Order: sequence, then structure tokens, then C-alpha cells
Amino acid sequence: MSVRKWKRRDFLRHSAMAGLLAPVAAYWPDLVEAQGMASRRQMILVFLPNGKVAGNDYLLGEGMGYELAFGYEPYADFKGDAIVFDEYGFQSFIREEYDGDHGGHVAPGAVMYSGEVPWTTSSGAGEDMMAPSVDQIVAWDYLERGVITNPLRKSLNVRMRGSSYRLDSVFAGTPADYTLGRSYDRPVAPVAQLGQPQAGFELMFGDLARMGGGSVDELWAFGRSILDVPNQELHGVRDQLPAEGRRIVDDHLQGLRELERSLADEGESLDGLTLPAEPGPMATGPDQHERVWSTWVGLIEAALRFDRTRIVNVQFGGVASRFAIPALGLGFVGERGDSNSGSDHHSYTHWRGEDVPFFMHWYAERIGELLRALRGDRTGRGNLLDSSVVSVGMEFGRNHNASDMPVMLFGRLGGHLRSGQRLRTGNGLESYHKHTGLLLALAQGMGTTGLRERGNRRSPDYQRGPLAEILA
Repeated sequence: MSVRKWKRRDFLRHSAMAGLLAPVAAYWPDLVEAQGMASRRQMILVFLPNGKVAGNDYLLGEGMGYELAFGYEPYADFKGDAIVFDEYGFQSFIREEYDGDHGGHVAPGAVMYSGEVPWTTSSGAGEDMMAPSVDQIVAWDYLERGVITNPLRKSLNVRMRGSSYRLDSVFAGTPADYTLGRSYDRPVAPVAQLGQPQAGFELMFGDLARMGGGSVDELWAFGRSILDVPNQELHGVRDQLPAEGRRIVDDHLQGLRELERSLADEGESLDGLTLPAEPGPMATGPDQHERVWSTWVGLIEAALRFDRTRIVNVQFGGVASRFAIPALGLGFVGERGDSNSGSDHHSYTHWRGEDVPFFMHWYAERIGELLRALRGDRTGRGNLLDSSVVSVGMEFGRNHNASDMPVMLFGRLGGHLRSGQRLRTGNGLESYHKHTGLLLALAQGMGTTGLRERGNRRSPDYQRGPLAEILA
């Protein structure tokens, strides 16, 4: 009798056991990919709206003896985990390649994580992304290779409430015709973002919550561990494997059950790990920013520790966002009736630049809360910064000019990145390859090693491979 031999990718898409099937993966020809599945790494990309203005320096002093200026002190506890940059910018690239409007807002927002300028309409308006963001390229690659199997959880896309001008999101998905490294000369659709933490809980943990119990131990006690459904799927496809494959599956079912109790790649046991509390519907207005963000931090940390996803993107408001932070107690600036006036971050970049650091300090506090959670400060568990990268980017570092941007990386990405350093990249066109190189280094550090170029390719000078200075 003939036995159908599945391609490994198709088989893994039918089983949530993707990361645990190394013995069976030997039956598929692309074993090199299967071997690469063992190393878990996580990527979190954060986009902050607007930015700082000229004169708001954020690094004080020379070399690694630098101090962080007012607005950035909350990052001080993470200097050893950070890569900070002097003169990081790509406004020269925007001037060269972008012929649309709002080159100080829309264009930098698009370039930050895609490496490409926005799509420009016939009327000259920059309205859409024109390239997938790097996180979505990695997510696409993970699905293609079977590293992850549930397309609904390929990434967690978080949106803190706030307006966004022209671009719904600075994170764009891969079109249906995408192939690794493909570029486009048409609009690319944004990712669907979640504003309600409850929606994030349902996406990441709804299935586990419905199984009963609040911790891994309780799920096991009920006989409905997070392996139950994958085991059923394995039994469902068992008869379609070669005979030797069926024997291996039978021999390893118990071993897989034991292996699930340990996150072998980071040495952290699942024992005692508790599902996050279901948040329920929440008010998400500006006066609730702090509460909403703290809830998201708990969900993000848990999603990564439970390996429900490995990719997260976070957008505070959006491009040119009138992102208001009532907790700062800052009043109205500008002129009544003027669209660039108000009590929000964007208005302060226009009218009172000396107070912009108050907004930057608030963002830094939020990012610091996330970094502490990943480091294990909240739970006493392992340090996810060792296997992760958290990238923090924004629109500009001078007022409406994407130069001298306070871009920062945190984490070691499984030993791929050399944290604890300060680098000078440059603002000129001749330095743009360092931005595409940074994005490429992050993708390759996540295991998407087949990606060789990132973003705009109209000049070979824009593409020179991964940014070697940040690599370990």
C-alpha cells in the first residue's frame, strides 16, 4: 500500500507540536530548517509617535561613560542591555527617495521598520506603506518554515489609543504574493492592531483558558495540558506517516509530554507558570494609558513565556499622533483653532520644545516597565532579554526631521547582538545602509537568514548587509 509522504511544512501546519518534532523531522528533506527550530528568540518592535526636537540631547558625555538626559533616565537601569546611537537618522534618504508630502512625519514613520518610503498617490499624498515591516517578514518566514503553525498568532499587534495621520499603522503585512525579500511599487496593507487587552488575551490565551485552570500545573491536573490538543492532532495524522515515522511518534509521545514541561532553549521550567488574568473590557482613553499599558505588559510577557507568539509590535498612537498624556498635567499650547495646537505631544513639538522631554520620560517609563517584566522582575522567572530584542523607534530626533533619532535596542537576541555599547551611525545618505543593515540584522538574528536585503534597493549603497557593529 502506498503511503503519502507529506512535506514537512504541510505536516507542521497541521500540528501545534512544531518545535518538538525534531525526531520526526528527519523524514523531510529540509532538515536544516527543522534543526533551526530549537532556538527560541523573540522580537518586540515599539514605535513612539513624533519624537524629540533639536537641542533635546539624550546622551550626555563621551563614550560608555555617558549619562541619559532628562526624559531618558528610566532607561538607565538597562545600559548594560542597550545599544544606543549617536547621529542615527535617515532624513537624507527621505529627501532623495520620497516625493510626497509630510516628509517629516509620514515618511519617517514608514521608513522606521520597513526601510522604504511610503506609497505616494497621484496627488502627492503619502498614504500607505510600500513594504512589509521587518517583524511581518520574520512572521511570514516562520509560517513558511513551520517554526510557528498558527497564522492567527504569528504576531501580537498592539495599539495604544491615539490618532495616526495618513498611515493607519507603521507595521505592514506581507501580501499574498510575497516571497522572501520581494519589494513592491504599490501599497501594502497594514497589520490589524488590537487596542483592547481583552482581544489580546483571547488571541493568545483564549484556547488555554477554556481548557480550565489558571496554571500549567492545574491544566495537567485536569488531564488537559497544553499538549492535549497537539497530541490529538498527532494521532490524527499518525497513519499518514511512513511506518518508521509512526514508530518514532509512538516512542516519543511520552517524551514530548515531558519535554513540554521545560523550555529547553532557555532552561526555564513551565512549572508554576500562571496564565494571565483575563482583563475584560477596559476603557482605553488617554486617562487610562498607564493602566492599559500595564495590562498589555503582563500579556506580552506571558505570551512570550508560554511561547504563544515570538513576535510583538507596539504602536503608541501613530504618525504625527496627537498623543495626549493627561497624567503629565501639561496645559494647552499654541493658538485656538490651529490644528497643531493642544496639550498633546505633537503640539508641544511645535510650540514648546523645551517641555517635550516630559513626554519622552513618560514613554521611557512605559518601555522600562516592559523591560523589567521581560527581565523577570515581576515574576522572578528567567531573563527573556537574553533571548529577545526590544527595538524602540520613532519619527524624528529634530523637529519634524528624522535625524539624531534616539533609536535604541535592548537585549541580546540569543547572543546575536552585542549589547552594552554606544555607536555612531550618521545622518547622511551615505549612512542609510546602516539603517537597512540594522533591520536586516534583527531579521537574521531571529533566524530569517534567507533575507539578504531590506527596504529600498534603488541604489546598491542602501544595501550592504547586516550592520556588523551591533553583532556579537
